Amino acid sequence: MIIWEERSPSCSFIFIVYFSVRKPHIMQKLDFVQHLKTVVDKLDSERITDHFDSGLNLRSTIKQEIVEYNFAKITPLLFSSKVNYENLLLQDNYASFLKEVGADKIYNEDNLARLARVLTTEQYYMAFKSPEILQLYQFHQGLIKMLEVAESLLLNELTDKDFLSSLESGVLLFQVVIDNDYISSEEYIRILDALQELVNVTGKILIDKEDNYQTDIILLDSGSDTNIGIQTFAEVAKSIFFLFKEIWDYITNHGIYQNEKKNKALLDSLAIRKEIQKNVKEGVLSEAEGKEYTHLVKTRVDKLIGMKVLPKQIVTGSYTQTQTNRNLLDELNIKGFLTSEQDKGEDME
Repeated sequence: MIIWEERSPSCSFIFIVYFSVRKPHIMQKLDFVQHLKTVVDKLDSERITDHFDSGLNLRSTIKQEIVEYNFAKITPLLFSSKVNYENLLLQDNYASFLKEVGADKIYNEDNLARLARVLTTEQYYMAFKSPEILQLYQFHQGLIKMLEVAESLLLNELTDKDFLSSLESGVLLFQVVIDNDYISSEEYIRILDALQELVNVTGKILIDKEDNYQTDIILLDSGSDTNIGIQTFAEVAKSIFFLFKEIWDYITNHGIYQNEKKNKALLDSLAIRKEIQKNVKEGVLSEAEGKEYTHLVKTRVDKLIGMKVLPKQIVTGSYTQTQTNRNLLDELNIKGFLTSEQDKGEDME
């Protein structure tokens, strides 16, 4: 339930909105907020409520019986909002969310026709006398208030940024695709250990081999899938994301080959592999260190992809118009993709 009050010198509206939305166990906190942001944006909630607020503010400053405002400005916004609503309905996650918040009561054809008629009035009093207008205003204002509360309670400053800003802060979000009802504590430990080891070796390659690079876990958000947020040096976070992107682009463009010659060609083409070779050539790393770091990179990446862990930016994308990266990752068995037979052993257990 969300409650707020609008006042003017002559009247006061108290809006009470009951949403039956619950954050279901299948949706993580981060995804819930991101879905809500998308809904508020696509339904144009802010611009629609801004027009109503303009009418309210006008009524509060003019002391005359009839106050006029061109509420018809809302009509084109409402119908473009309807188009976006229908597009969101085609996506399962948004369809269930929109059903929970009662969006169908706003966007059904009969209600839209009534709203279009009422919005032709220019009289403030007559507009807000209409139950359809009040319901429209309450719905969109309720979404905005819900988003404000959700961002405040469910996210921290580091995770509530766009992707590029997050990388500049050294923050990288991973998504674990879970093909059963849960992920065990042992699997969590293996994933977090592999991430820590990958961060550490990447830092040694890019910054200074003498230092150890720790990973701060800033988000561990369980659901049908799991979000894991880490923070490290920006240079390290960017390199790790690009490493996974290079590999995933190869998978989606060329398929999966359990062929050591072809997979070695991929390994040698990776930017981080070239950085290792450059450091060895310049004497920054010894031959032994170069081999050790190469081994650590490919076995830890293999381990993470094998456990269906990828940067969230990749998982939530699509590689064709009909196939999502998440579905592909869920379906494929790609454990040991970069690792040759001589690499396999306890590192891949």
